[in-house]
Amino acid sequence: MSLSKMLKLELEKDLLHKHKNKNCKDNLLQLDTDQIHKQLLWIEHNFKVCPQLKLIHLIYLTIKNSATENVTCYDIERKIRYWFPYYCKRKYIKTIYETLSCMQNNCQKYFYRNSSLFMVGQDYNTSWTINSIYISTLEESLMKVIKNYEDEIKSEMAHPDQLSMILNGYGVHYLGST
Repeated sequence: MSLSKMLKLELEKDLLHKHKNKNCKDNLLQLDTDQIHKQLLWIEHNFKVCPQLKLIHLIYLTIKNSATENVTCYDIERKIRYWFPYYCKRKYIKTIYETLSCMQNNCQKYFYRNSSLFMVGQDYNTSWTINSIYISTLEESLMKVIKNYEDEIKSEMAHPDQLSMILNGYGVHYLGST
């Protein structure tokens, strides 16, 4: 899905929510498309900076904010794009998969695959979770980045007011447990 289509859907949801809250009788189909287009152009113009958070932090936050604590590469990409529009510019599925599966040299195995089957090749629909051994390490690393770059991170977000809620997630104490 292109940047414009994805952001248009998100904007339409937000606008519909605002209309409902104002008891407006307008239908979503009657929304001003010029207004949506202007907002899309604003977003494309203002979110050109790569977020301060590393991909490993964004994956961790996605899992932390998942009710099941299990996510696919597609879930991760979708959530990262929602939080940080910068990532709408291209696909990151392969990079996410490589980070999850620790295909890079000299890296820790922070995440593990929730599958009892032996997988051959890349399966982007496999669910992943946190390796419980590294929860504290990931949390400390994330909080250090947040402490040093909180204002920059908020400026890179589509919804900066949600940062504290995203950081809290569903509860880090349960992550990785089976």
